[in-house]
Amino acid sequence: MTYAEVLTGARLGHHDEEKVQGFFGQLISEVLPVDVTVADIAAELLSRLKSLRIPDALILATAKASTDVDLILTGDVQATTKALDLGCSVQLLSAPGRPGGRSAPRRQRAP
Repeated sequence: MTYAEVLTGARLGHHDEEKVQGFFGQLISEVLPVDVTVADIAAELLSRLKSLRIPDALILATAKASTDVDLILTGDVQATTKALDLGCSVQLLSAPGRPGGRSAPRRQRAP
């Protein structure tokens, strides 16, 4: 889910696609599936946190369902407060010149 979100941003011109693929290639050791357990946890999170989006709920639920996940990296400022009781840490990433990640989207000018 995360890879798809960031790769979409690259294809929309928000990031360099080659850098995104390289970053994930170095960072990700395993892609975890969304199964019935993850969907059930996501539904619970969505019912408690009304402002949570489905992709974010699935990411957080995947982390909660897996004992191997100890850190979530996010560009979403709100995710740090939404990731309650997950059993892992949440770290906010932001690009240089972009305080707060997703809350301050970078726009690309037309030539």
